[in-house]
Formats: sequence, structure tokens, C-alpha cells
Amino acid sequence: RAHAGSFTPEQLAAMTTALEAGIAESGGSLTEVRTREMAQRILRSAAEGIFAVDELKQTALGKDQS
Repeated sequence: RAHAGSFTPEQLAAMTTALEAGIAESGGSLTEVRTREMAQRILRSAAEGIFAVDELKQTALGKDQS
């Protein structure tokens, strides 16, 4: 939430979609800590200018597409 002002509504929507997709792909029953880790990965990628939903989702899941 502290970073919300740094991103456009479209970018926030892409990050939210990626997080929700990552949670769903993980089975939907993640701990709060695991969900927070996924969100932090997405924020780091977004800070580098990455907003492609699938790429953000893969990063959130720890499957970076290097």
C-alpha cells in the first residue's frame, strides 16, 4: 500500500492480476507470509519497469524467466 502512489491504476491492476494468478496457481491456500513474499517479488519487478502479467506471475512464483 505504501507504494500505491508510485504506480498507475493500469500498473496496479497488472500487479494485482499477477498476484491473484500466482495464488491460484499455487493452489489458493498460501500462508500470509508466502503471499507477502509473492507480492514483494512483484513489487521488485514492477520497480524495474516490468508489468507483463505472466512475467510478474512467474516472478511471484519464483520461476523467473531469465
